[in-house]
Amino acid sequence: MELLHAAVCALILTCVTCQDLHVIDTKPGQCFRVHTPDQPVLNLNPPEARACTQWLRENKNCLGLRTQNGEVVVVFCKDDQKRRRAGCYKLINKDKREEVVCQKLNRQQGCEVITTRSNLTVVVHCQPLARGASNVGGGDNRSRKQKG
Repeated sequence: MELLHAAVCALILTCVTCQDLHVIDTKPGQCFRVHTPDQPVLNLNPPEARACTQWLRENKNCLGLRTQNGEVVVVFCKDDQKRRRAGCYKLINKDKREEVVCQKLNRQQGCEVITTRSNLTVVVHCQPLARGASNVGGGDNRSRKQKG
């Protein structure tokens, strides 16, 4: 009985977490902080790396962001009929291999992040009250539930 209760709680918690993700909007011009694991959350002295959503030169029908390591996170394609889970995106590695990456909550930072194959972290959203963190995403990063 306890095992069933734990499974139900985990399922409910997972569903709530999925609904509350601050997914990347499908519009160009949103910029996000990109850092390596050894950089602190707020490293203000060297200028931070940022990646902004833009229409991709490889495929004009796709919106994505390019990291400093040459990886591309594809946010949206006009002709893509595949339905991905909210917060999951196609990642095109530098060697052109494709995989799916999903946002996750970095509890230590209090931020929703995407981690690439080259171990870069794209900060999608930080909770305003998270200690030492700031909301570094661009545009309207409210959760789907808040947007109505």
